[in-house]
Order: sequence, then C-alpha cells, then structure tokens
Amino acid sequence: MYLIEEDKIRNAFKQKDLNLFTLVDTADEAVAAIDRFYRNYLLSPNY
Repeated sequence: MYLIEEDKIRNAFKQKDLNLFTLVDTADEAVAAIDRFYRNYLLSPNY
C-alpha cells in the first residue's frame, strides 16, 4: 500500500524537491536507501 501516489507527489512539488525523496516498492528497498544515505553522509543509524 502506498501512502502517497507517485503522480500526486510529482504535481505537488518542484522537480528539485523530488530529489529529496526516494520512492521504493519494498521494505528491503527502503532499508537499502536508508543505508545508502547514511554511507554517503558518514553517519550511523540508531538501530
């Protein structure tokens, strides 16, 4: 289930703002996106 549909996001935000979001289809993809974020900014998640 999607909380926000992709087309609604595209209409609500400017293109540069969309770069702040990562849309994923599975929990595994979400975890991978979070891990990439923390690796890029040399932070560690609190989990």
